[in-house]
Amino acid sequence: AEQLYAGQQPERAVQVASLVVTLQPPVTPELERVAWTVMGHAQFDLAHYAEAESAYVRLRGLAADPAAGREVESRIAASIYRQAELAQADGDVDAAVADFLRIDAAAPGADIRPSALFDAATLLLTNERWGESVLLLQRFRREYPEHRFNRDVTAKLALALRADQRNAEAAAEYERI
Repeated sequence: AEQLYAGQQPERAVQVASLVVTLQPPVTPELERVAWTVMGHAQFDLAHYAEAESAYVRLRGLAADPAAGREVESRIAASIYRQAELAQADGDVDAAVADFLRIDAAAPGADIRPSALFDAATLLLTNERWGESVLLLQRFRREYPEHRFNRDVTAKLALALRADQRNAEAAAEYERI
């Protein structure tokens, strides 16, 4: 599976890795770890993000050390983020927002969490779902008070509050700007 993946044959790599993880008796934990890694990477490369996520979730339970666990969690988050992007491109705002927000629970240590929350709020704002956007923007500000996006959060929050007829709150945000 590793050789097939390295040889730019991701479909075949997935097939072989799938066989490895279903062998009876089971393979060693190290070989299983390699098979799930190959499967996750190959599925991601093939833009099969839900399948990549599943493989990475299985791999998380086999992580050899904390650093490997953080890498796997980052891969899970990236797979979910890509699913959100696809849903957004298809015009499915609800699915995109749900996926962006799902990253928080699925990969709580992933660095991409703030971006996913911000993107969910922005998508709701773009689709004029003011109240929902306000809630997420306020949550962003609470959870990531020092994040570089906070300046944009203030402007977006002012816009969303004004559009939602919450003028006093909007005025406070405009004063912050």
